[in-house]
Amino acid sequence: MRHSYPAILFCCLLATSAAADPCAPREATLRNPFIEGIGNCIFFLSRNIEESGDREFAKLLIARSVNLAGPIYDDPDPGFPLDFSKLAELANLVDDPKLIGAFVDFVTRGCDNETLCLAAGRLYELQAPAVLNTLAAYSQDRRARATWQIAWGLANNFYPRMDRDNYARLSVGANWEVLNDDYPHREISQQVESALLEILAEPSE
Repeated sequence: MRHSYPAILFCCLLATSAAADPCAPREATLRNPFIEGIGNCIFFLSRNIEESGDREFAKLLIARSVNLAGPIYDDPDPGFPLDFSKLAELANLVDDPKLIGAFVDFVTRGCDNETLCLAAGRLYELQAPAVLNTLAAYSQDRRARATWQIAWGLANNFYPRMDRDNYARLSVGANWEVLNDDYPHREISQQVESALLEILAEPSE
């Protein structure tokens, strides 16, 4: 019997490729991103973000996670599989302003969950200009709550390395332009800084 080695090789490569995709089956992952192993999927997408198919799937995964998370994230158990700080890092790599806006809307929706504050702080560190653009459209009250949540997340993400000498530059990562007096949303970045100063002035337990 003659074997078609190229066909066999192609099938083997296809099977290996599918097995190597920690997001598979992708349709099922999008239906329910809150599954064991989602962290491996996010890591995989982060490493392959330049691949157009993975980038588009990453965008869908972030949007789906944010849309579904509200009702089930009020009081997650300690084993809750989806790390929103890692999802914030993925949103940074995707670098889509609309998606970042949706992420900020979710993590600052008035939820007091500290895990979401940590994610808000992480996204601000990575994408301060985009986050500030989103905050600029908020009402004054909502912006005040959001800046406090972001500041709390920053202070805890950087604990104990953040202090009253380095907090301003440390909190914005490489986005130092938001510290300039003539930056369009400088007033909002100063609100984040003021909240940070208050938090850093509190005695540690």
